[in-house]
Amino acid sequence: MNEKANVVTQSVDGTITGTSTVTVDGQPPVTQPLNAKVSEKLDFENFNARVDGSLTEKIAGEDHDIQFSAIVHAGKKTVAASYTIDGKQNCTIKPLPPQVPDPQTLAMYWKSFALPLIQSNAKCAGNDGTLDHWTIDYSGPVPTVPGQPQATGDLTVHVELKTDKDYVIHGVQENEDVKITAPSKVETKTTASIVYDKTSPTGPSDDDLDWSQWQNCKQVQGAEVLDSTQLLQSGGSEGAKVLEKVLTNRFGFKQMIAAVAEASKSKDKKDSSVVV
Repeated sequence: MNEKANVVTQSVDGTITGTSTVTVDGQPPVTQPLNAKVSEKLDFENFNARVDGSLTEKIAGEDHDIQFSAIVHAGKKTVAASYTIDGKQNCTIKPLPPQVPDPQTLAMYWKSFALPLIQSNAKCAGNDGTLDHWTIDYSGPVPTVPGQPQATGDLTVHVELKTDKDYVIHGVQENEDVKITAPSKVETKTTASIVYDKTSPTGPSDDDLDWSQWQNCKQVQGAEVLDSTQLLQSGGSEGAKVLEKVLTNRFGFKQMIAAVAEASKSKDKKDSSVVV
C-alpha cells in the first residue's frame, strides 16, 4: 500500500455511468443518464493529453450517437476538440493564452505545488488487497469563473479513487451537489462512476497528439484569461456541451487542466484549493 496518493502519467480505457439531475427555480427535476465508453492518455512530464469516447445522448428529446476526442498539447500551446453527432463531425482548434508556461515549467509546477496539494487533501481509505482507496472532499462556495457572471451558492464534492501500486487509476466514484442561489435558483446533483478495465503507466504517443486528420476543423480565438472551465469549452452547441460534460468527469484530466490554469496565473492570484 502506498503512503501517499499520486497522479501520474498513464493510459486507461473504461466506462462512465451515472446521472445528472437539475432542478431550476422549484420546477420538476430533470434527470439525464451518463453512459459513455472512455479512453484517457495523460503525460504529466510533457503536459499532453488525449481523451476519446462515445455515448448515446438525448438531445431535444431524441437519442443521438456521439463520438468525441480532445487533445491538449502544451508544447504547441493548443487545445483541439472534435465531436461527431450521428456521423457529422465538428472540430475546433484553440490556442492556449500566451501566458501558459512551457511544458518543463508546467511539470515543475505540478510536482512542486499542484500534486502536494492533492496529496494533502487525499485521505487513505484502505486497500482491498489489490488497489489503494483514497477519498477527497470539498465543501464551500461555488468557485469564481473569470469572464463569466459570478454565481452565489455552495458546492459539495466527494471523490473516491482506486489506484494500483504504480498509482495508475483503476476507478473513480464522484458525487457532486451544486446549489446556486443567485442570480437564479438551480441545483445540480451528479453521480458518476468510472471503471477502467485496461490500464498502462504510459502516456499519449505522437500519433495520439496529431489532430491533422480531423475533418471540418475551425480555428477559434483562445481565451485571454485561462480558467480550467474555459479551457474545456468548445462552443455553445449541444454536442459541445456534451463533450464538456464528459470531460469534466475525468479526474486525472481535470487535474491536469487545473494545473495548466493555475500555473499560468501570477503568484498573487494562485488558488490554494484542490480541484475535485
